[in-house]
Amino acid sequence: MLVLVLGHNQIRELGGASLGLMLRFNTSITDLDISANEIGDQGLRLLAECLPSNKALRNLHLARNRIGAVGVKAEILKSTLYSE
Repeated sequence: MLVLVLGHNQIRELGGASLGLMLRFNTSITDLDISANEIGDQGLRLLAECLPSNKALRNLHLARNRIGAVGVKAEILKSTLYSE
């Protein structure tokens, strides 16, 4: 188990997309905390697009990221694609 805590780092939308690309190839991070980074709906959508290929990640902490209903729906849709 590997935990990565990146909370409160002003990652924002572009950072969400970059994290998504990293997660696409991740094989070791099981718990990722990106709370309070102002990722927003678009950043979460870009991150979520990469989640189906990630089999290692089990917990993704997204609190306080200015995510509205659109972003939540995108994340839920993508997460169901890889959940066991």
